[in-house]
Order: sequence, then C-alpha cells, then structure tokens
Amino acid sequence: MRLPCPGTLTAQSPSKTEAIVAQFYKWYIHEVNSDREPISNDRPTLAKYVTKPLIQKLDRLIRANELDADYFLSAQDVPLDWEANIDIKTVKVTSGSVILDVTLGKEAANIRHLEVEMVVNHEAWKISMVKRKGLK
Repeated sequence: MRLPCPGTLTAQSPSKTEAIVAQFYKWYIHEVNSDREPISNDRPTLAKYVTKPLIQKLDRLIRANELDADYFLSAQDVPLDWEANIDIKTVKVTSGSVILDVTLGKEAANIRHLEVEMVVNHEAWKISMVKRKGLK
C-alpha cells in the first residue's frame, strides 16, 4: 500500500473522502432498499469503495454466518429515510488515513451514527473499517 508523504494531505483530501463515503452510502443503501445484496451481487462497485482486505474479511464472516447485522450499516433493518439523509464529517486526518463520522437518518428514532476509516489504497481512498459509534 502506498501512503502519501506527511504533509501531503491537504484540506481538499478530507472533503474528497467525505464525497467518496457519501457516494458509497447512497449506492449501498439504495441497493439494500431495492432488495439487492451489494456485497455479493455487485463486487466491482464494492471494490471501487472498499479495500480488498475488508472485502475478504466480510466474505469470511458471511461464509461463517458470523454477521448478525449489516456490516456497513450496523443494522438489520434499513429505514427508508437513510438514503436521503447522509451526513458526513471528518474527525481525524493522519498521514495515511481519515476517520469520518457518518450519520444516517433524520428521525430521532432511526438515526444511526457510524465511524468510518478510510485509507489510501493504490492511490485511491477506500473504506477500511466501519463501526457503530457508541458501541464497544
């Protein structure tokens, strides 16, 4: 994996990662709400946004039936308002990664807070980890 040199992450880089994550979640939630399984059924699009090691980890978890919720959403059900209500803020920028807060939904009962880590992978920003905020 090629990492940028320290100091090369500019103010533009975090906004670029925010746009990538927004595109990913709009696509992903739309697929789920359309009763399609994006992890299994659209690998080229998934690989555009997600690192290969994370895809391999998801494949292992799915084969072993060890996921009790959708990995990227940390949910079993997806409220319809999530697709149109995605808020992303950059929290931390390092020399080779960015941590983002992702909030899905508008209605208080349905809001989901996620932490998304992105890394530079083959000169492109990709999602390397997602976890629900507030859970250990």
